[in-house]
Amino acid sequence: QQHHCETAGAQRKVRFHFDGSKVTHSQTPAELNMEDGDIIEVWT
Repeated sequence: QQHHCETAGAQRKVRFHFDGSKVTHSQTPAELNMEDGDIIEVWT
């Protein structure tokens, strides 16, 4: 998440969501049951 904000130049607080739920900074793709091609949304 931090890497995305740094490379995108995001200076505001952003939230990451997957499958309708907020993603915490400590969650892994395995914990979220993510599969190839899944998308994490970034909300400002």
